[in-house]
Amino acid sequence: MSILKIGLLLMLIALIAVGCGRSASYRNISPAEVQERMEAGENLILIDVRESWEYTEGRIPGAVLFPLGDLKENYTELDKNAEIILVCRSGNRSGQAAAFLTEKGYTDVYNLVGGMLAWEGPVERGL
Repeated sequence: MSILKIGLLLMLIALIAVGCGRSASYRNISPAEVQERMEAGENLILIDVRESWEYTEGRIPGAVLFPLGDLKENYTELDKNAEIILVCRSGNRSGQAAAFLTEKGYTDVYNLVGGMLAWEGPVERGL
């Protein structure tokens, strides 16, 4: 067997081993699905990872403020067994938060695709 084939075989084995060791990943959820579930009366845990000034400008009703920087220090305050939907302005910070929580063993984590920019439902303002 050539050195190249051995190298490729070792790389394949390493990739398989890394893939087997991965933790569960978060899932994406659409704004329409969240709104439908809210309208159906589901009690959703919505965590808004934006900064407080963004949160007061407009948020999904019932969303709890937990800025991304604070989440990384205080994530254990969240119920590890709860379904958690993360929200930000565009879906970027909430995606980071979702990846972080799944790395920490949270298994039912969702990222709101498009964030508040895509949200067409009701909005609360102020504190």
